[in-house]
Amino acid sequence: MLAGRSAIMNAVVRPHRSTYSAAIEQFVNTSWRSENEVVRAYRRLCKDTHPDLTGLSSDAFVAVQQALAEALARLQRREAIGVAFNPYTIIRDSGYPAGLPPRACFLIALMRYTSLGLYSFRIRRSTQLQRRNAEVVRAVRYWAAQYDGELLALFETFDETQLRPLASTAEMQRYHRARRLLLDGLHTFFQYQRAGRYTTGQIAADRLRYAVAMLETAAPGDRGLGLAKRLVQELSGPPFCRYTGPPGGDRGAWDARG
Repeated sequence: MLAGRSAIMNAVVRPHRSTYSAAIEQFVNTSWRSENEVVRAYRRLCKDTHPDLTGLSSDAFVAVQQALAEALARLQRREAIGVAFNPYTIIRDSGYPAGLPPRACFLIALMRYTSLGLYSFRIRRSTQLQRRNAEVVRAVRYWAAQYDGELLALFETFDETQLRPLASTAEMQRYHRARRLLLDGLHTFFQYQRAGRYTTGQIAADRLRYAVAMLETAAPGDRGLGLAKRLVQELSGPPFCRYTGPPGGDRGAWDARG
């Protein structure tokens, strides 16, 4: 007779000192239904294998850390097979309704990408967030292709992870100042997209143009140049959402602009 899930949890997370290897193997091979289930079992396994609590060698505790990554990877692979990609998921998760035009959806997805810091290699490599990060990147690519194929190519170039070789400390400092200004410009760009204030749009344009000028001097081949120039052009159009109600109103007062 098949054991219930609670029985599986107890078997997995209560190993005897001499059988922790079997418990870890069962933890990895169990068909967990959610990431929360994996994390709960992982935490209890940590308590049962931590050297300070059990007297076991550190090998058991290290094995548990490796098992967590494998269990999460298996769960993500199963979810990727069983769940179809929905490009509107990121739009709804950002607080906007489905059915907006492609331009608005692209900018909302790019805003989510930027707000989550997915341009950072460290964040992109986070094991527990890989599924979410991949969904956001996929949504940006999807909506870029729907809106403008050129934007898709510019985003994919920007999204590639590659560190530029810099010849001197001064060059490195100029480059990092330019990149910080570019990121500041992106955040101001999305503030304008959310609020539609003219002055915010002007500040975003100034910051992005200045970042472009600095990057062209300090790092002419930087991967963010093309996208920054295109976003300056996007500022000539209306923001994707305008607030039409009084300050402090609800999200329903937004008016999508294609």
